[in-house]
Amino acid sequence: MNNINTSSSLPKLQSILEEDISTLNNMLVNKPKDTPLYKLVDSLINAKRHILQLIPESFMDMGVAPTPPQRNQPATYQSGGSHKNYVKDAEQLPKIFLSIEQDQAKFIQDAMSAPGLPSGVSSKLSAIFEVYEKITKQLENATQRHQINEIVL
Repeated sequence: MNNINTSSSLPKLQSILEEDISTLNNMLVNKPKDTPLYKLVDSLINAKRHILQLIPESFMDMGVAPTPPQRNQPATYQSGGSHKNYVKDAEQLPKIFLSIEQDQAKFIQDAMSAPGLPSGVSSKLSAIFEVYEKITKQLENATQRHQINEIVL
């Protein structure tokens, strides 16, 4: 994912996060709340909301229209098909989630390396990337240990 346009990376991330939150919420409809998988998905929703709060308001209102998937478009929960796999193969969901979160982290990492990045944007992207690192580390552990745990920030 090269040639990230910094001015569009944060609004694009905002759009991705909002789509992810919606898709993850839909995954929880009519599911029992006391299961580890429900708690994992719910904790991912909370993590996505936390990331949204880290995006500066000046970027939040730029209004980027959703675009079709392209080379610079990271995976989302909708495009990753995780919502369809919720019932089919719940044990594989942490692995699917990890792939999506790693792709989104890479998107942020690429945006952080853009030349001429203003320091204010750079610090926000760094904070966002740190959250993605926490999420991916926990999902890596879950897939290696074959355990479904909540994401803790």
